[in-house]
Amino acid sequence: FRRHLGCEVAEIGAMYFRVLAACTALAHAVVNRGPEQFHVAVTNTPGDFVVTYVTRDSGAASSACEVKGHGSFTGTTRTYTDGGWQGIINAVTLTGLGAETRYTYTCEGVTRELRTPPAVATLPLRLAAVADLGEACNKPGCGNATIKALADAAKEGAFDLMLHAGDIAYSSGDQDIWDEYMREMDPSASRMPYMVCAGNHEHYYNFSSYRQRFDMPGPHVADQARRNLWGSFDVGGVHFAYVSTEHLGNKKVPDFTDEQVDFLRADLATAASREQREKVPWIVVSGHRPLYCSTKDFYDCGMNSVRLRKVFEPIFKEFGVDLYLAGHLHNYERSWPVFNGVVEKRSYVNAQNTVHAVIGSAGDNEGLTDTWEQCPSWSAVQEGKHVGYAELLFTNSSSMTFNYRNAATGALLDSFELTKDRAQRREQVFV
Repeated sequence: FRRHLGCEVAEIGAMYFRVLAACTALAHAVVNRGPEQFHVAVTNTPGDFVVTYVTRDSGAASSACEVKGHGSFTGTTRTYTDGGWQGIINAVTLTGLGAETRYTYTCEGVTRELRTPPAVATLPLRLAAVADLGEACNKPGCGNATIKALADAAKEGAFDLMLHAGDIAYSSGDQDIWDEYMREMDPSASRMPYMVCAGNHEHYYNFSSYRQRFDMPGPHVADQARRNLWGSFDVGGVHFAYVSTEHLGNKKVPDFTDEQVDFLRADLATAASREQREKVPWIVVSGHRPLYCSTKDFYDCGMNSVRLRKVFEPIFKEFGVDLYLAGHLHNYERSWPVFNGVVEKRSYVNAQNTVHAVIGSAGDNEGLTDTWEQCPSWSAVQEGKHVGYAELLFTNSSSMTFNYRNAATGALLDSFELTKDRAQRREQVFV
């Protein structure tokens, strides 16, 4: 690395693009007999988790899973036909599970293991975070190493959950790619909750594959137009909210700007209340597109990021959002604590403003982006040479460590500790 203006900047490399043609409606993507493609999500009921998996059309009206030594559960089925996909999506809610416990669950003859995360209002909490992760491929910048690293970590119980800040699978509308990606993620996503948000690469068929394949907690679970687009959940001592940056004035899809702003303001008002923040002190928001980035991309970093700041940044400031995770740019970048483009300080000690991290370097068929504008004052680190992922350790109410790792080697490429004086923050908010 070389340093300038407070940034660590990797040497400029080539940008790799690969565009896949969308699958035509005449080419049918038929899943294996299954069950397969298991993944788990938390719910807003402590101890309840949704297991989602795929089977070939069997005509069954409901799904069924058994948790060894705990009980049997039935669920629901659904499907979609966009892109010629043929199959059944099964969703079964497992209820009453204990915290930090290993369970064996069997769904229609196929067995997986799940390690549940810590109970709400308890710390520490360990999570992996990625964005822009696609199906394994065989060119520079692909996500093979990230997929393997996450699977290995899940088997070891290294993380309590995964976050994926949009751009999932890189299907270009091809349903076979969706299926293969979800098979590749099964070894990790079946063992720990896999929590997602929408990115631009999910836009095919009006986001139907994304909306149907996942079961994210939110206010519109039964509303097909808004399903999985925004919501929130608590895990351990962290409140997580997610938004769709793809439904903010995009003329090609419904504009849900006002609805998302109203939701986020109400949700964070509750999360930031004195009583709630004493129990769940940390607030993390994820969305696909960043509010701050300095990749040499004028539209995304010179125009769109500024537009998103106007939508979300005042809310982040008002309710003390600690961290915003995004992707879209295929590299890694972190900010100093910042608001409205003004750096609070070049330190993470008792930061009062939000820290922003772009983690779009998990790997995909378009490759990495390692071209940068001159480092702005708010940018602390720029890195675009390595496929990688983030790991976050929320140690207690006052300290969180953020690590960025090389997915292929596990080497630590960046690390910082964010600390908070919660008593001081309470005085500022409530006095």
